[in-house]
Amino acid sequence: MKDIGLEPVAEYKTSVKTALEQDVTVVMPFYDRIKYLKHYLGEGLWDGFRIQLVCDGSPENVVKSLNTIPQSKAELNIHTYPKNRGVAYARSKSLGIVTTPYLVFCDDDDFIIDGHSFLNRAQSSMQEDSNLLFYGMRNVYAFNERLEVNKQYDRSIFHGRTGRELLIYMVNTGEISVLSLGSVFRVHDLRGTEPESFFKVSEDYVFLARLCAKYPDRKIFINQTNGGYLRLTQHDSLSARHAYSIEKIAMHFVSMFVGAYYLGKMQGLTPEGFKHVLRRRGALLQASYRKGAELSTLMIQLYEKKNLETLKNSNLSDEQRLGLQFLEGNFNELPAEFCSMINWEVNALGSIS
Repeated sequence: MKDIGLEPVAEYKTSVKTALEQDVTVVMPFYDRIKYLKHYLGEGLWDGFRIQLVCDGSPENVVKSLNTIPQSKAELNIHTYPKNRGVAYARSKSLGIVTTPYLVFCDDDDFIIDGHSFLNRAQSSMQEDSNLLFYGMRNVYAFNERLEVNKQYDRSIFHGRTGRELLIYMVNTGEISVLSLGSVFRVHDLRGTEPESFFKVSEDYVFLARLCAKYPDRKIFINQTNGGYLRLTQHDSLSARHAYSIEKIAMHFVSMFVGAYYLGKMQGLTPEGFKHVLRRRGALLQASYRKGAELSTLMIQLYEKKNLETLKNSNLSDEQRLGLQFLEGNFNELPAEFCSMINWEVNALGSIS
């Protein structure tokens, strides 16, 4: 994979400061995928980086195996938590761990191409311009376990866009082009945007929506030449096509409610407009995963503030019933924005009304 710049750090020019010489931390949520992390460290690809590895309820044997990672010139700090609560929880915990003013999120089996040069430019730009929302890289590459590499996203379309404009894009499309990964954020800016543990998927959509709402006039900078994000696509990942369950689609729709909540506050979205967005997204998910259209109809009914008991006693499909049971069963972890939009609250008897 050298054709896209995946080479040992020793081959970089010595005039480029390493990440350890900068004020940037790489944050990696981790559960049990150790194969590629060990390989990258062993090959020196993370040399000179400061990494906070947040182990989210990792099995004991996996945690022990972390000690067998070959010695490298990376500063690897391992933080273990006993209960597996998902990537949203791990990312949120990282904000209390990081001691540098800037961070970049990276999955444990992914890698940042030309990382030191990219982080040099990112830190300099963000120090010079307080109006930057975040600093990203143009290209995202996907590779599989056969080491076949393809360009997955060209994020140059986001260069110069404001937080408000990104939020409009997110709500209208349901997509974020994985802007959360490989982009440099100010740690201070992320406080208060942390996604709830409810989100086992779409947690990145939630924190980006809240960040855009927090700083709607700040602009995105996309570096056109330095850096690239190398992303492993695995058949057993949470977002793999065959594993995309009703629960995960429900999480995705709830994340879209978070974005719509703030866009509505900016008077950038009407109720009818959001219902159209939900229908369109449901149709796309149905085409991709063979599920989602019926759940989008349920979400529209919830948005119309249909009585919960009336809905439960209505002629719901299996998909809708599963989705409603999942939401009701996880009420305590649902984001406040979603509950506000559908008018759910806990009554004196401790049940949803």
